[in-house]
Amino acid sequence: MNFWNQDTRYGLFHQADKSAIKYRADVLVVFVHGIFGNPSDTWSDTPQWLAERVGSNVDILNFSYPAGLWQKASIPRASSDLKTCLETAYSQYNFLIFITHSSGGLVLKHMLNNSFDEISAQIDKGTFSFESNAALWLKTRRVVNIAVPHNGGDPSLTNIGQLAYGYVYLIAKPFLKLVRLITQGASDVGKNEIIDTLRHNNPWLTKLHEQSERALKLSKQYQLPYPASFDLLASADTAVAPASIASTQLTFRGNHDSVKIPDHKNGPIMDVLVSQVSSYSASNYPLVSHADAIIRKLDTLNQQLNTHRLIGDSPSSIKNVGSQRVIFSSIYERLSSQNGHFPRQLLLTGREGTGKSTVMRELIKQLSLDYLANPSPQQVMPFSIQLQMLSASEVNSEFNWDRLWKWHESWFNELLVSRTPGLSNISSKFETQAVCLLFDGLDEFLALHNEVSSAHMLSLFKEAQKR
Repeated sequence: MNFWNQDTRYGLFHQADKSAIKYRADVLVVFVHGIFGNPSDTWSDTPQWLAERVGSNVDILNFSYPAGLWQKASIPRASSDLKTCLETAYSQYNFLIFITHSSGGLVLKHMLNNSFDEISAQIDKGTFSFESNAALWLKTRRVVNIAVPHNGGDPSLTNIGQLAYGYVYLIAKPFLKLVRLITQGASDVGKNEIIDTLRHNNPWLTKLHEQSERALKLSKQYQLPYPASFDLLASADTAVAPASIASTQLTFRGNHDSVKIPDHKNGPIMDVLVSQVSSYSASNYPLVSHADAIIRKLDTLNQQLNTHRLIGDSPSSIKNVGSQRVIFSSIYERLSSQNGHFPRQLLLTGREGTGKSTVMRELIKQLSLDYLANPSPQQVMPFSIQLQMLSASEVNSEFNWDRLWKWHESWFNELLVSRTPGLSNISSKFETQAVCLLFDGLDEFLALHNEVSSAHMLSLFKEAQKR
């Protein structure tokens, strides 16, 4: 049976088995070919091999856009097509993973820049709401660029190619116009403007890259999810990547065309693609979904409480000693340590109304953002247990960690039923995943439940720590 079970106006589509237990209904992998390419010839068996290796649990779109020698093509036009495609035909997906080749990476970069500009405009107007926002920038988790000419092509080759193409186009232009007239536009022939765009050090490409860097910087500043990039380069390539590109880079043998097609199903390039997709579709998928749902919910809560910013500025400022910002930074620095030496227990105390819960929410949001950007066993995944939400019927002499976590699962699943697959059995991952459990409202809990002592809660916390 053909791997591609749908041939759409936007390219080839593979629908994974929806009945599979591990089917990820909100994850979409998108392949974007480059100049002179097309979906089938550019990627060959790569999409099918990828699907087989990740367990055939994700849907795959092999996007198509005009890129032929005599097709009317441009980066902005292809970018607009990709945006329309994803916002209409594939709007149901919440996690997007892109694999691009050559100018396909520029098409994607242009689309993501435009998406972030829309977000930025909403933030400036005060109308932005992350929880209900479907911007493609916020949905994009990974971008794997293969031989993408971020800074244009080789100076000599691009200059010669553009001169030759320009002369030939002048000769072919009348014929191309005639074809368009006869077919009434059905044959979308014309000038391929991507060829000129790829000239070395093209100011337009420089600006495109600077806009992308700015979007990443502002996204982190606004505490929003952002796309993480991974660049695969060819050792003998005509594409030139700028030294300042903010992504992980690996170089493989091959040229601009050969590097995009792995030698075999289990080759090193396939290993990279599989690892990037599996980060969001494998066993840690529930954690990724949880992180995304928590970030969205906390953003809405902060808007309602008007607690977008912590009190205080830079932790280095003497004036801010003891401020919310300094306390947050101190705890976050210790919890986000990748050396495993973060504290096993930490107690945050303070007078009522000083913002303990606000600092906690900030910690949860930032740690969730970190996990969403880099889901791994070493990356701390936070869980917030709102003790003050427990009712009297749920607290008795048999109140222990297992009962508390079961209550938390039920409470969380009801709260975010439409945004996440739930927390069922997620505690089983505590043995292999770095986890931070934040118990909020301990003082209110003890005041409401006289039958529970501080010693009992301390014992419960120690029990949780052992998990």
